[in-house]
Amino acid sequence: MENNEKEISDIPQTLISNYSYIDFKKLCESYLNILTTILYGNNNNKLLSKDDIFVLNDLIHEIINYSKYLLKNNFISESQNILKIGAEISDAIYNIYFVLNLRENFFKFPLKLKLLILESNFNLYFKCIKDYKSSETIILNIIDIQKRMHFPNFYLGSSYFYLGLIYFYNLKYEESEKVMNISKKYFTPAELEINEENRITVKKNLIDKYFKNDMKIWQKKNELNIKKLTNALRALLELYILKKDYSNAINLSENIYIFFLENYGFYNFYTNYFKNKFNIIFNKMQNYLPIGYKLVVNEENKESILRDDNTEKIIKFNNYTFQDKDIIIGRSNYFKFRIENTDLYLPMIISLYKLDEKNAENSYTSKNLIKKVYFNKNKLLNFFGVENANNSFFYLDKNIKKILKGIVYKNNKISFINNKLKMCLMINK
Repeated sequence: MENNEKEISDIPQTLISNYSYIDFKKLCESYLNILTTILYGNNNNKLLSKDDIFVLNDLIHEIINYSKYLLKNNFISESQNILKIGAEISDAIYNIYFVLNLRENFFKFPLKLKLLILESNFNLYFKCIKDYKSSETIILNIIDIQKRMHFPNFYLGSSYFYLGLIYFYNLKYEESEKVMNISKKYFTPAELEINEENRITVKKNLIDKYFKNDMKIWQKKNELNIKKLTNALRALLELYILKKDYSNAINLSENIYIFFLENYGFYNFYTNYFKNKFNIIFNKMQNYLPIGYKLVVNEENKESILRDDNTEKIIKFNNYTFQDKDIIIGRSNYFKFRIENTDLYLPMIISLYKLDEKNAENSYTSKNLIKKVYFNKNKLLNFFGVENANNSFFYLDKNIKKILKGIVYKNNKISFINNKLKMCLMINK
């Protein structure tokens, strides 16, 4: 910025890169003192000249490069100290602009400097120190600036991906899942759509343009986005497996496998990755079948069946994907409920909703959702006091009532008053 009046030009106009750590630290502190004087001094003229801006820009880059050098040589605390001064310098520059009450356009320069320092700090705390609490604060500030500066979706998607990882490392699995879903939306190319069941489809009006005539060009153009998107989907898949949410896990692995198989071929790395994951989840699901049943696959037609060893009765079902079934809804004294009638090998899923008397018709909304609980049907057999049962047994009115009697919702908290029922949960918290 230029000023026709007398400018404050106390900022040194040269930088020397080959300083010792102590000398470089003193140099940075001297710049910080000058900026503090400009910000809080009596002189009302706080504008910076063009030369000042060039020097400050170079200074921030010097700080970042010097901190990388220190980190590379395992001087971690020294790198922290240099970046701390860099953060104070970038804050001071931003505050000088803020005091001037300038239009949003003028804030690109100080915001850019703040973002550079934040990114360096994130690499330090997340990748090196593994301080995930500090990393969370830093990445949230990065996202805030990226939004303010209208960054492309790719960068926002990357930041949300790292935030999802941080929540995962901090054992905040629900938050991690939500953020990974946000991340995948930012990474999804404009030509594709991903629905709530993680099924990837091509937008109809773009099929001829890209996916028939210019598929290789499209792949090359979106290579980085697809790679990042796939990383977010892989993270989601691991979360589902960790939570034993096999209905979502098998949907995701199958859908993504089919997408890569159809568009990238059998030998693509991700095609094989999701195919293998699908097989692993399929094997894990066999541990959740009720006693006496075995999962059998007919090798000739790949038909999937459940066989009851005691009666030789065969129950057929299609593939291993979640199918639309009847929905059971109702209410108890504490909440409204919605029960999905899932296949035998899948968990029993009960969604609990707040009682909304004012708007009864729309009470089954995400806004009113309290929690989804997943019950292992194999363990529920013991809860009901039976050794074996077909799938419809779990959805009998008397059995649903028995389950719901063991759940209460008070003071914004779900409690299980029946310990046997609690032991049937697929995720114990």
